[in-house]
Formats: sequence, structure tokens, C-alpha cells
Amino acid sequence: MDNDVTASLKKAKFVKLKLEALDRSNDVNRSLPGCGSGSSSDRTCTSVVNGLRKKLSDSMNNFNDLRNKMSSEYHETVA
Repeated sequence: MDNDVTASLKKAKFVKLKLEALDRSNDVNRSLPGCGSGSSSDRTCTSVVNGLRKKLSDSMNNFNDLRNKMSSEYHETVA
């Protein structure tokens, strides 16, 4: 189980790095003509990245809740 937890945390860090790369890419795209801050493409990119970030956060919260539940059930079983 520890290997699964480690693999999940590594995957979450990888996804977080990819989201940060998307943020940097969006910042670069803002300097292009017609794609400045507030343009429709900028709002769309920002919205997509923020949605993905929220989904990652929700998934990690659910994972943490499951991990805590499993830990408490284990302690109840052992005790």
C-alpha cells in the first residue's frame, strides 16, 4: 500500500508541474497580438487550467480522506 501512496503522490506532483508549465505557457501567449490579458483565448486558457487545478485539489483531498479512513480502520482493528 505504501508503494501505491508513493506512486499517487509522484503522479500528483507530475500533474502539478504540468499545470505550472501551462501557466507559464499562458503567460507567454499573453504577449502575442490579440491574445492579451482579458481576451477570449486568455480567459479560456485560464479557465481550463484553473478547472484542472481544482480537479487535482479535489482528487488529492479525496485521496487524503481515504488514506485517513483506512488508517483509522486499521488502528481500530489492531486495538
